[in-house]
Amino acid sequence: MLRAKTLFSRTPDAVHRRSRRCTSKVTDADIYMDDAGVFRFVQGLALDPPAPGPWPQSRGPYRVICKLYFDENDANNPKTFVWCDCDWFKYNCETALAIRGSSAIINSNGALPKNTNPTSRPQVCKHCLCFLKKALSRKRFTKLDGKKAKKNFDLAKALSATDSKNTLSSRSLKLKFPKVFKQNKPRSETSGPKLRVRN
Repeated sequence: MLRAKTLFSRTPDAVHRRSRRCTSKVTDADIYMDDAGVFRFVQGLALDPPAPGPWPQSRGPYRVICKLYFDENDANNPKTFVWCDCDWFKYNCETALAIRGSSAIINSNGALPKNTNPTSRPQVCKHCLCFLKKALSRKRFTKLDGKKAKKNFDLAKALSATDSKNTLSSRSLKLKFPKVFKQNKPRSETSGPKLRVRN
């Protein structure tokens, strides 16, 4: 299983730049235990910003889940399991991470991405980057108490409990992600630059 800093460093710079415009929201976090140890399971939503214009359409929200296995030796760099339901993660990242134990084959067919990621580079999508940075920045996620850990964990059940992108209306999106929609308000027709016409 790969650590968080390895995922960050192997992800291309262009994806890092695109992740800065995304926003994410943690909807649930709890402590579990499995054969690999005690981990914090965090799930939530990530959203692409809507394009500026009179009819802003935001893509998403996308479901993101991660398991953060913290240890005492390196608390700021946990072993990480991550998954997102966007197409970029499905075709570029899912299988490449699954063979390293840092994801699971859920949406893809399990074949190696020969065209989109021929070297099987262990990278993540912009939604995972945005979500992981938020999860790692919270101090409450760094301290795990094994006594409070729940021993039974069902990934399929956790996925079904997360909001899917088909069940959220545009109104509920604006309520969950108010900053994204405020920063991309459409300009009025009179506020744009005036064009000078030459005779």
